[in-house]
Amino acid sequence: MHINGDRQRRIQSLVKHLEDLAAERQKLVLQLEILDAKTTAARVEKNALHNLDAPIAVLPDEVLSLLFEAGKNLEHIRDPYRWPGYYPSFGDLVSAVSRRWRSVAHANPRLWSTIRFTRLEGPRVHMGDREPFNSWIESKWWQDRAASYLARSKSSPVDIYIKGLREEDFTPDLLQLIGGHVGHCRRLLMEQVPMVSLGLLMECMTSRSVPLLKSISLSPDSDEEEAIHVEADVLPLGAPHLNVAHLHKIELGCLRFFIFAFASVTSLRLTHLCIRQDEDYHGLQQGLMELKSLTHLEIQFEAFDPPDNPLEDSEITALPTLQFLHVDYGEDPDTSQTGVVTEFLNSISAPSLTSLSINAWNAFDSQLMELHFPKLEHLILIDIEFDDENFDQLALHFPDIQRLTCRRGLEELYCDLETANCLGPIFEP
Repeated sequence: MHINGDRQRRIQSLVKHLEDLAAERQKLVLQLEILDAKTTAARVEKNALHNLDAPIAVLPDEVLSLLFEAGKNLEHIRDPYRWPGYYPSFGDLVSAVSRRWRSVAHANPRLWSTIRFTRLEGPRVHMGDREPFNSWIESKWWQDRAASYLARSKSSPVDIYIKGLREEDFTPDLLQLIGGHVGHCRRLLMEQVPMVSLGLLMECMTSRSVPLLKSISLSPDSDEEEAIHVEADVLPLGAPHLNVAHLHKIELGCLRFFIFAFASVTSLRLTHLCIRQDEDYHGLQQGLMELKSLTHLEIQFEAFDPPDNPLEDSEITALPTLQFLHVDYGEDPDTSQTGVVTEFLNSISAPSLTSLSINAWNAFDSQLMELHFPKLEHLILIDIEFDDENFDQLALHFPDIQRLTCRRGLEELYCDLETANCLGPIFEP
C-alpha cells in the first residue's frame, strides 16, 4: 500500500502544533490561577482596609456583641418555619462578614442559644405552598452543627429543638450530648420523634437537674399508634421554673407521673387525647386537679366516650385557678360531638374562668349547659355556623358573656402559651 509522504509530514506537523497550543494553553491557565490568587489577596486586603475605616469598626467588641444579640432576638420574625440550611442562623451570618466579626460572634454564647437537632432543612415549595413535613429537604452535618452551637453556648441558657430524627439517629453519643446540656436548657421541644427514642431522651434526663427549664413539649411520631407511656416520675429532681407544657398523645393513666415536674406549670396543652373508658377520664380529671397553679388549659380530643354513669358532684373537675379554657375535637369534628363538648364542660368547675374557647360546637343541637364558670366574660367560637336561631340558643347557654369572638379554622387558634395573650404557636421552632 502506497503511503503519501506529504500527508504524513502534515499530520506530524499538526500533532506538534497541537502540542504547542496545549502547552500555551497550560501557561495561560497557570497565569489565570496566579491572577485569581493575586485578585483574592488584593480583595481581602482591600476589604480589611475598608472595614478598618468603616464607622462600625470603631465600635468596641462589647458594643458589637450587643448589636449581634439584638439581631439574634429578631431572627424568628423572618420565618417561623426556619430550620438550619433553609436560612443561615444570625450567628453564622455575621460570622461570615469578617474575621473580627466571627471572633466576636463566636465569643458570645447567647448568639448560639438556639440548638436544632433535625435532619430537615426546610419545606420544599410547590406553586407557592409548603409541602408536608415528611417531604422536607434533608440536612447534612446536622449533628456537627448542633454540637458546635452547644459548645459555643457554654453555660448560657439554650433552647433545644429535636424534630424529625429517626430511631437510628439517637446514638449513645447524641444522647450524651443532649443530656450534658439539659442543665442549662430553657426550652425543650421534641417533635416527630419515635416513641422509643422519646423514652430514651426522657430517661437520660431522669438523673439530671433542670433548674432553668421553662417550657417543654413532647410529641411522638404521628405515624405511631401508641401513646406516650411512662412508669415513673418524669424529671424526678423537679423543674422549679417550668410553667409551660405541651403533651401530645399521652396515655392519660400516666399523667400522674408528670404532676411533680409540672408543679409550677401555669399553661398546659394536651392534644390528641383519647378517652375510651372511665379510667382515662378519671386519669385526666385527677391529673388536672393536681396542677394547683394552672391558669391556661387547652385540650384537643381525638376520641371521647363519656363515663358510663352520669357525673355526680364528687366527679366534678375543680380547677379553681383556671382563667382560660379551650376545648376542640380534632381536625374533623361532627355534630355528634356537640353533646360530648357540653358534657365535658359541664364536668368542670372553674370559678376564676374568664375566657372559654370551643371548636365546632353547635348551640342549637346541644342540651342546655350547666356551667360552673361564674366569672365567664369572653366566649370564642371556632368553625361555627350562625343564624338567628343559633344566636338565640347561644344566649340561653351563655347569658352573661360580655364579649363574643368567632373564628374560622384552627390553623391560627393555638395560643402562645408563654404569654397566653394571643393566638399562635406554643414554641417558635
